[in-house]
Amino acid sequence: MLSIFQSLVPKEKWDIKCPYAMKPEYIVVHNTANDASARNEISYMTRNDKQISFHYAVDDKEVIQGISDNRNAWHAGDGAYGNGNRKGIAIEICYSKSGGVKFDKAEQNAAELIAMKMKEYNIPLSKVKRHYDFATDKKRCPHRTMDKGWERFFTMVQKAYEGSETASKPTAKPKPTTSTKYKVGTVVCTNTLATSSTGGKVYKGDWKGTITKVIAGAKYPYLLNNGTGWTNDTGIDTDPHVPSTNTGSASTSKPAAPKKQTVTLPKTAKEWRVYKTNVAPIVGNECGKLKPSKFGGLTYEILAKPQKDVVTIQTQDYGKVNIYVGKGTGAIIK
Repeated sequence: MLSIFQSLVPKEKWDIKCPYAMKPEYIVVHNTANDASARNEISYMTRNDKQISFHYAVDDKEVIQGISDNRNAWHAGDGAYGNGNRKGIAIEICYSKSGGVKFDKAEQNAAELIAMKMKEYNIPLSKVKRHYDFATDKKRCPHRTMDKGWERFFTMVQKAYEGSETASKPTAKPKPTTSTKYKVGTVVCTNTLATSSTGGKVYKGDWKGTITKVIAGAKYPYLLNNGTGWTNDTGIDTDPHVPSTNTGSASTSKPAAPKKQTVTLPKTAKEWRVYKTNVAPIVGNECGKLKPSKFGGLTYEILAKPQKDVVTIQTQDYGKVNIYVGKGTGAIIK
C-alpha cells in the first residue's frame, strides 16, 4: 500500500510553478538524476523560484505530492502549450543517479502510483509517456528507467493496473455459470485487438490467430498467438471473415500463391522505429531504430500486415519486428 503525503506549492507561487488549470490526459515519467529522497525533491521544488515543477516525487518508501492534479506543471520541455506541460501529470522517480535497490523499489512504487492515476482519470496505457517523448530537445529522461528498458517498466505499470482493477472489485463467489464462448486452441478471425485484457490501446483491423489464453470475465478475454493482442466475442463475431479449416478433402484447384510484397524505407529517412510484434506500435514501445539513410534506403519483404499501416519484416539486427508505414512516412510498398 503506497504512503502518499502532500506538501503543496503555496498559492502565491502558482504563477511560477502551476499557473494553469488542468484536466489530466497523460502521465509523464521522469528520473530525478540525483540521489535525494522524495521529501527533499519536493521541498526543493516548492521553495525555489524556477519555472521547473512536477506533481509527484516517488522514492523507495513514500510518495510526496507537490502540485495538485488539477494544476499544470513545467516538466516536459514542450513549451507553454505542449501536451506534456499542459495535460500531463509529472512523476519523478528518485535515486536514479546511483540506481540500486532504492531505485528499483522507487520504480515499483511509481508503477503503482501511475496505475492508480490511470484508473482515477481514465488514462489509457498508451498515454503513459516518457519526458523524452515530449521534449523538443529529446532529453534522455527517464534516463535510468530507459537504460534498464522502457518496455520492462511499461509492463510493470500494466501489471500494477491490472492488479489494482482486481483489488478494487468487491470479493464475491464466482458464479458457476461464468464461461467464455471460445476456448484455448480455437482459430478465430477478429476485427478488434487490445493491448491488454482490460483494454489499454484498442485497434481496429483484421487479424487471424489462435487463442492461447483465456481470462474469463475480462473485457478482452482472449489472447491471440501468445502476444499478438487481446480480443473479445464482439470482435470475433462481427468480423466478416471465417478462419479456413483443412478437412483433407480434395480440391479441384489450388489457390494462386499470393504475390510477395516489399516495403522500401527511403534514403531520406535518418531513423525508423521498429517494434516487437507483441506490443502496440506506438512511440515509447520501440525496441530499436533502423537507419535507411546510412545505406541509401532499405528494402524488406513484407511478412505480414497485422493492422492498418503496420507491416512485419525480418531484420538482421532486431529479428522479426513491426514498423509503421502510414501516409506521410515516405515508405513505399510494392
